[in-house]
Amino acid sequence: MYPGTMRKLAVLLTLALGLAVATLPRTGRAQAGDPVPAAGEDGGPAPGYWLVGRDGGVDAFGGATFLGSTGHLRLQQPVVGMAPTRIGDGYWLVAADGGIFSFGQAGFYGSTGNEHLNQPIVGMAATQSGKGYWLVAADGRIFAFGDAGFFGSTGNEHLNRPIVGMAASQSGKGYWLVAADGRIFAFGDAAFFGSAAGRAGPGSVVAVLPSQTGAGYWELGGDGAVFSFGDAAPYGSAPAGHHGIVGGAGVPTGAGLPPLPVTSPDVGADPLAPDPAATADQALVGAPLPGGKSRPNILFILVDDARSEGTMDQPGVLPKTKRWLARGGTTFDQGFSTTSLCCPERATIWSGRVEHNNQVVDNYAGDNLDRDWISPRYLHDAGYRTALVGKFITDWVFRYEPPHFDQYAAFQGGYVNTPFWVKDPGQKQHSWANAPYSTDFIADKAVEYIDGFAANRSQPWFMQVAPHAPHNNHEATRTSCNINDLYNWPARDDNVPTPQWKPSPAVTVEGGNNTGAKSDKVPYVRDNTFPESCGKVTYDGQMKTLLSVDDMVDRVMTELQKSGQLANTLVIFTSDNGFAHGDRGLTSKGLGYLEHTKVPFMVRWDGVFAPGVVDHRLVGGEDFLPTYLDAARYAPPALKYRLDGRSLLPGRPARAEKLLEFGPDGRATPNGYKGHRGIPTWASLLTADWQYIEYYGADNTTVAFREYYDLKSDPWELQNLLADKDPKNDPDVAGLSARLHRAEHCSGQACP
Repeated sequence: MYPGTMRKLAVLLTLALGLAVATLPRTGRAQAGDPVPAAGEDGGPAPGYWLVGRDGGVDAFGGATFLGSTGHLRLQQPVVGMAPTRIGDGYWLVAADGGIFSFGQAGFYGSTGNEHLNQPIVGMAATQSGKGYWLVAADGRIFAFGDAGFFGSTGNEHLNRPIVGMAASQSGKGYWLVAADGRIFAFGDAAFFGSAAGRAGPGSVVAVLPSQTGAGYWELGGDGAVFSFGDAAPYGSAPAGHHGIVGGAGVPTGAGLPPLPVTSPDVGADPLAPDPAATADQALVGAPLPGGKSRPNILFILVDDARSEGTMDQPGVLPKTKRWLARGGTTFDQGFSTTSLCCPERATIWSGRVEHNNQVVDNYAGDNLDRDWISPRYLHDAGYRTALVGKFITDWVFRYEPPHFDQYAAFQGGYVNTPFWVKDPGQKQHSWANAPYSTDFIADKAVEYIDGFAANRSQPWFMQVAPHAPHNNHEATRTSCNINDLYNWPARDDNVPTPQWKPSPAVTVEGGNNTGAKSDKVPYVRDNTFPESCGKVTYDGQMKTLLSVDDMVDRVMTELQKSGQLANTLVIFTSDNGFAHGDRGLTSKGLGYLEHTKVPFMVRWDGVFAPGVVDHRLVGGEDFLPTYLDAARYAPPALKYRLDGRSLLPGRPARAEKLLEFGPDGRATPNGYKGHRGIPTWASLLTADWQYIEYYGADNTTVAFREYYDLKSDPWELQNLLADKDPKNDPDVAGLSARLHRAEHCSGQACP
């Protein structure tokens, strides 16, 4: 690694961004005390940056990985810029003559090294796929290589100051150029949000850096000053008095694995030809329903990071929601997140296929989901109108249109002043909207859409409503767990009381520094000592943000009732995963314990689900799509994939045990896999009475550790019976392991 210092280097300052930053954007000069974002709670990379000198020597800090440099080479022209690959597993350096140097997984697609340039190259940007890049010269001339498209340039314009940098839009179908005086030129789908022209001062502007949403950008001054526009929030600047900044590049947090080919079917086209094996065990439409009910409207409400314990057993949490759905419908007390991490579980929910079949193994792999075969596509084929209000999938980041929706108001996440893409009925393209508080905006749009649906009673509809709450703004740490930094709620809820936290035995016995009490747990758990005090902050923050969720559900249900649509609407309320409140010294999610996997789960369809009762069947995210098809009485004429779930309508068969899994269990680690917080790959089988968990070594197959809990006598999973040195209470481990390994490769109705 190149050993230079800030004084010796003309550096590329990078800004490491999390996926769920909700800081209020402001336009202005960044201050030294501005916050630096923590790693994204949904698995964003650790903060970090690369510094590069004019000789191409690279220093890597924080989450950035050193992959090579030109520091040892004799260069004809100095290095003037760099760009990272899609997931930070490679980068390019570019010299002033357009020479390209590729490191890590960055491919070489061409250069201007042998061309005669009127003006030197001053910067570069990579395409969204990582299979191409642009170079820009000081006169604004653009050179496109690989899959990079040409969208315009300033090559023929008179510039007051030379072009000094460029940045690509989220879609890769546009870019920004920035001049030394701060003037911004936007091409393709890159939008103009303002500029630092006239305000940059003597340091001049040297780069433009896009925000993660594409709804804003930073301009970076040569003295380290940062100017924020759109939704770009300031996070800091270079040391005072520094005059060597030449550009910027951020540690990326986008999708991780190579995307599968996606071809959107024509409207009204026949389904794609089936896999001959895909329909063999599918009985997607069950026996007739009570009163001949069929083809209901379907409203699916998905919150983010809400666990069952502390939510469903506390009368003061979501009281309006429970009145509508638990008292008016059925509660499933064995509802689980099949993979206790946001992006994989949302892929399971959309596709009806568990993680090892949909291949979305972490929060970076969302592009592995075959978006041609998700619930809105099936329901479109069944004659439904489709809508999305809220989140689509974790690594979406405004990179493409949410597929198969007739209308949507989609966002990446966050609470305050959050950007949305909105495409209302009758609109051919989306527009940008800004939400002062996202949960309230989602409620407004959902009510608006429901009111619109009422105008056409002959066509049923499907709508997914997915707010950010009770997700946090960023990842809490042992020394940074301030509730006002981690969560935001409307001012109307400032003085609204929430239920007092009642820490579970998993907190009081195994939490904090009580490492001795969890010596029977996998080493990863033993090594974590998240403090109980921060667990309380997490719980209190989640409860505050759920107040507006409760208001949202109440407004939506009231509109259904007022518009006469409630009686024939199937309403489902659940969460993508649970969350640890300091249990076992842990925060976040991703493990197999019940606080990570067991989620709130309520269903209402008047005349079908009995009101005020509890259903004890084991259910999970893969069961929603089969339930939709069963309720719609629609058997697709062809399926590209077997559906791993089963309908949860009353009277449908129950499973005897449930598969849970995390990471690439039972198979080789795919390229780009990052996982979540270093959690080892694991898989589990459970019933209402017991849970068996296997943790795997580096090959994801060799069992490195086992746990087994008797949930009847030990509901908090404090005593691993395989570590108590009493063989008399051990289960048939060989039999359990064999069943689990079969489940890790299951498909269709063979999946438990």
